[in-house]
Amino acid sequence: LQLFLLVTWREHSFDLQATDARRSWADKGITPPTTHIFSPEEWLTHAREALFDPNSSREFEFEAEIDEQGKLILDWTSHYELVGEQLPVKITGTVVLQPVMDHASVLHGLLLHLTSSYKDFKGSVDALRYHNTALSDKLRGSEALLQSKVEAQRDRERELFIKFTLLLNSKKEKLVSLAEQLAEAKAEIAQLNMQLHEAGADNAPVYTDNEDEEQYEVEASGTQRGGTQGRQARHPGAQATTSAATRTLLPAHAAPAASAAAAAAAA
Repeated sequence: LQLFLLVTWREHSFDLQATDARRSWADKGITPPTTHIFSPEEWLTHAREALFDPNSSREFEFEAEIDEQGKLILDWTSHYELVGEQLPVKITGTVVLQPVMDHASVLHGLLLHLTSSYKDFKGSVDALRYHNTALSDKLRGSEALLQSKVEAQRDRERELFIKFTLLLNSKKEKLVSLAEQLAEAKAEIAQLNMQLHEAGADNAPVYTDNEDEEQYEVEASGTQRGGTQGRQARHPGAQATTSAATRTLLPAHAAPAASAAAAAAAA
């Protein structure tokens, strides 16, 4: 037996209409029975879950039969956990509906309810569709904004990379230029020393690329009083003349004029 049910819930009772499209049954102001394991509040709560709440997590089994007087007996059964029981207990709720002679009025009321429910449902669907469209537009806008931010960040990184590359290349060129200048300076120093050596100045100073070191070359024959040995500097070509009382030292970076004067004095 397949039935269509229309439940109107009230504060402490409910109205129920049922039809199988050929016959109709109804009852108003249904209240909890006086002889039931549940209290009246619990019975109404479970009846609401069974007949009125489509989102209930509890599973129900429904049975309907028509007795000899044409009344509709509707049962709903579920398992409940009771205090003092180890296992859930199967408990049944029952309502008895009286047959309705004006079957057309019941169908009309049911159709009106279905129409109203459909309008409400369609309105909810339209609202959800509008909300979904708005969210989709917002999502596309957010994606576009994110893409623009990513592109801007990429352009910024590309610009910084180009600037870094230019700066690095300029530093490399500067280092190469400084290395070339240093090599040229060393070559000029070596050429100057060679020219001085070829000029025949035995006591000509030797120029080096180390400005912090003073170099001397001293030649002395014999030993000095007190056991001091004659000294010879690390660079040949720079000489010092000695006498019994005086000794003249020539630094490696001395000017050529000073070297020539020292040589004349030694001669």
